[in-house]
Amino acid sequence: MPTDYRPDGPMYARFGVGHLDGVAPSLVAFMKNRIGDGDFNLMFTAWRFDGAALTNQWKWKRGNGTMADGHNTRIVDLDGDGKDEIAEIGFALNGDGTLRYSLADEGVVHGDRFHIADLDPSRPGLEGYGVQQDNPSGLREYYYGAKDGTMLWQHAGDGVADVGRGMAADIDPRFPGMEVWSFSGLYNARSNRLTEPDTSLAPWPQLGLWWDGDLTRELLNDGKLEKWDPAEPKPSNSLPRLLSTWNYGAVNASQGQNPTFVGDMRRVSSGVSGRERSRGRRCGCRASRAPSFPPRRTRVAEPCVRRCGPAPRGARGRW
Repeated sequence: MPTDYRPDGPMYARFGVGHLDGVAPSLVAFMKNRIGDGDFNLMFTAWRFDGAALTNQWKWKRGNGTMADGHNTRIVDLDGDGKDEIAEIGFALNGDGTLRYSLADEGVVHGDRFHIADLDPSRPGLEGYGVQQDNPSGLREYYYGAKDGTMLWQHAGDGVADVGRGMAADIDPRFPGMEVWSFSGLYNARSNRLTEPDTSLAPWPQLGLWWDGDLTRELLNDGKLEKWDPAEPKPSNSLPRLLSTWNYGAVNASQGQNPTFVGDMRRVSSGVSGRERSRGRRCGCRASRAPSFPPRRTRVAEPCVRRCGPAPRGARGRW
């Protein structure tokens, strides 16, 4: 293992798998530790296992750079050439470990959540959406081209704010593409316009999944599977509820120390039972019975899900 930052203590890590050369899988490691009570060291490495030996392909160190990281790492083919790149909340690396672009010049700093997907089907390529934590410029959220980091729009406010959650999903069929939202209102990503003028009626930006078989996404918030309806917009906790996970023995299904895996596998929500949480011996699993139309690729067959996933604060990684 690289020893570059060993004097500053052990490095916590999260991992993912990507086809960085378009042919064979590599293990990608995000590793980070703190310099005393100050800044953080950050290093990415890629590894290849050939069945007999594990070799280090490359190592990238942030050093004194201003490239911002977050609590998620995405391994995704950003330019459609069949080779995976590695994306963080404020920068992206090429598959060979070189810097592809940085969003530092656009004012992006550390944040808790970001998403990369085809948020606007009318625009070639993928787009990214992220939120900011205590950005001194007042930047709250931003939307950009994921291939080259082109900034498409930004929302800022007065003063400094910790925007701890941000979500991207298609929940309003009246507008093409996906919606994005944090706590400044529900926006259509493509148009940068509020789909619901009353910003207090946006749902909580936690997690999304397909549950009832239609084309729009449902929401998982603190153990509640909810459905946001643009015809009758309501905030979370006032939305029609499809399922309450605690009725099946689950505890907090969103944050804390309880592992939760949500996705179309097909459309499964899992959580550790409260009765066995301390022992970690019981896992509850709920699956939707609603058929999908049109048929949709399952989450376990989705490349981005297979290769990486968002890592909650303090987590060591999630596949």
